[in-house]
Amino acid sequence: MRRRGRVFREIGDVLIQAFRLKGTARQLVSAAVTHATDFHTWQSLVENGGLTAPQAVDLMVAMVRRAARGGTAGRIRRRAPQAVGVD
Repeated sequence: MRRRGRVFREIGDVLIQAFRLKGTARQLVSAAVTHATDFHTWQSLVENGGLTAPQAVDLMVAMVRRAARGGTAGRIRRRAPQAVGVD
């Protein structure tokens, strides 16, 4: 398992370097790639979350791309929660 972990860290390092970013953008991409290449992320998405492997890949790619554009949750325009009627 240690070897596999090392391999995934190395893959992550290569992916992070491919973006050629600095500062906050690099930090965001680094965190996103680290999360996307973590075994527990995949276990959570596929086994616990019920996603297919291709769906999990699409989700992680979207997260990394958003991070590369400097996206954070604070920049997303949020709608007020809808009231739920209680009888």
